[in-house]
Amino acid sequence: MLQDAKNFLYEVLEEKPFKIKDIQVEQACKELKKTLFVLPPSSPDLNAGVERLNRICQEEHYLRHFNELSNKLNDYNYFRLHRSLVIYDCLFSPMQFFNLKRTLCL
Repeated sequence: MLQDAKNFLYEVLEEKPFKIKDIQVEQACKELKKTLFVLPPSSPDLNAGVERLNRICQEEHYLRHFNELSNKLNDYNYFRLHRSLVIYDCLFSPMQFFNLKRTLCL
């Protein structure tokens, strides 16, 4: 993958209709002796498009699915019975098992 990015960069540099002063690819920058810019996080004044895209991705993907994931983890830990968590031939959820084990000092 790095090789593909490097090859793409070399193609862009060869076919460019303008002079490229600096680029943001670390390994290729070293080889081409170009300055590497590392943008600090949350810096919309430096790269507004990327910051906007990062926020959209975070809000629309991560936050949308976070509640769904949280509900599934809650079901898994509190309600779903697990075959490996058995005491006296009774199945338990992880939290039931943990609380019972702690109470009984098993």
